[in-house]
Amino acid sequence: MRNWKVTLLMFTMFALVAAGCGTPFHSDDARGGSGKSWEPLQFRQESQNSLPDEVKQRQVEVMQTAGDQFSHTEVNSGDRTYLILALGQRPTGGYSIRINEVVQKGNTIRIHAEEVPPAPDAFTTQAISSPRTVISLASPKGEVKFDYRIGRTKDSKEASPAKPASHAVSVDDPEPRKLDARPEPRLAALPDTVKQKVEELRSRLHGGEAVVHHGDQTYLIIALGQRRSGGYGVALESIQQKDRKIHVHARETAPAPGTFSLSALTNPVHVFSLARPDHPMEYAFHVQTKSSPPGGGEIRD
Repeated sequence: MRNWKVTLLMFTMFALVAAGCGTPFHSDDARGGSGKSWEPLQFRQESQNSLPDEVKQRQVEVMQTAGDQFSHTEVNSGDRTYLILALGQRPTGGYSIRINEVVQKGNTIRIHAEEVPPAPDAFTTQAISSPRTVISLASPKGEVKFDYRIGRTKDSKEASPAKPASHAVSVDDPEPRKLDARPEPRLAALPDTVKQKVEELRSRLHGGEAVVHHGDQTYLIIALGQRRSGGYGVALESIQQKDRKIHVHARETAPAPGTFSLSALTNPVHVFSLARPDHPMEYAFHVQTKSSPPGGGEIRD
């Protein structure tokens, strides 16, 4: 009888010890493992002008090696980590990268991005482009790995590098392609660099032409030179790209007979703008005026 009681007591003590020393994990959250939720991180969209030199250099290297595939890298500078994302070559301009969110779980930082194609009715430069973007976030503590997830909008499926869209044109396409431009009637609203060039051409007796790049726009300036009265202007007939050369065709317009015009010497200048090409171009102006030589002038980008 006594042995039976001792055996029962020992069994009870063993059960209590086992219950107290067993593994108390009931879920992934309790372990702090894969079940932990993704936490959003604050990030900053960086402009190209504000990037540190080492980030700019690395960006160039990424774009050169990307080919037609999505590429990415990270650069630490100061107390921030810069994430460079490059889509690779695309058949036209107008493509961009949208960063939807940056989240972290454990030692993994995941970047959810999206390729955004140009709208079907949008004007795009008919040249191969290499879209990229740079964001930055506070440098994480400890070692982390970055996981990039990039998707495509519905409209971008037909515009992948393997199957160029029907409107895509290479910079080396032998057939000329028409480009769209808009007149800039408000000279006072133009960027300072454009206004300076306008005033320079306006001071010339025989006028001239110029190309000024500012941001994502290219400004085409045509100055007729000195005219005996007001009422003179420039009519833009067409802008065409062939290979790596853009041809600007325009003509001088004179005041109609019998119309009132300013009876003083004038220096007409007209400015047109178009989306900035993704590659350096040569510009040839073909302006029919009374004082300009036939064929117009050429300007290298």
